[in-house]
Amino acid sequence: MVTHDVYLKNFAHRVVYMRDGKISKDELIPTEVRKLAFSDLGERIEKQKRLVDTSISKHGNMYPSVDDDKKKDYVTEVRDPTDYKTFRPRPIREPAIINKLD
Repeated sequence: MVTHDVYLKNFAHRVVYMRDGKISKDELIPTEVRKLAFSDLGERIEKQKRLVDTSISKHGNMYPSVDDDKKKDYVTEVRDPTDYKTFRPRPIREPAIINKLD
């Protein structure tokens, strides 16, 4: 998996951090941490399924409090590198001066 979302690292066996195309850090994720992450994900999925099932059984649709003509439009989320904790802006460098020999 390749991602910029550092919160997904607990699902991986190994995390390789890269900066400017080079490996800056290599981290192994313990088995216990992965198990907890997957367990938590499973619990959240089951909870969401129960909420949807309850909503459908009570109201006949997934949106009990919103009329069909008033449903929110879904918007694609666009992220910027500065949205992540690991982002460090590059320092501004002066252009190199090249001395030409005549």
